[in-house]
Amino acid sequence: MVKKGCSPNAYTFNPIFNCIAKSLDVNGAHRMFAKMKELNCRPNTVTYNTLMRMFAGSKSTDMVLKLKKEMDDMEVEPNVNTYRVLISMYCGMGHWNNAYKFFREMIEEKCLKPSLQVYEMVLQQLRNAGQLKKHEELVEKMVDRGFVTRPL
Repeated sequence: MVKKGCSPNAYTFNPIFNCIAKSLDVNGAHRMFAKMKELNCRPNTVTYNTLMRMFAGSKSTDMVLKLKKEMDDMEVEPNVNTYRVLISMYCGMGHWNNAYKFFREMIEEKCLKPSLQVYEMVLQQLRNAGQLKKHEELVEKMVDRGFVTRPL
């Protein structure tokens, strides 16, 4: 492609990353991501989400956080899926404080509406950790923003 004068972009690489993610080829993902950068191709939100999901699934927390930091540094806007990966990863590890931190960032700083599944996952983590005050605060924030209705 490059030899023929066509420049690849994130849309060129994203289907490749999807295939690599399905095969859980972490080393292949690293190589392809390096190749993408070598070709001066700027990753987009979908690129980062795909890689973060794969690395979270392979329990590479450090790599997920490295990708999130790079995303922030390159001013690539995260979306609901980005936060779903981060929150799910931390909930899976039982780290309510980090899950809660990313959930708050998602709704307060980025003004994104979480899925009901992610919301319930965070609430469950807070209940399990005995963080009832934070649980109540979160329910209030979600009701105030119109994301959920007040429980009966």
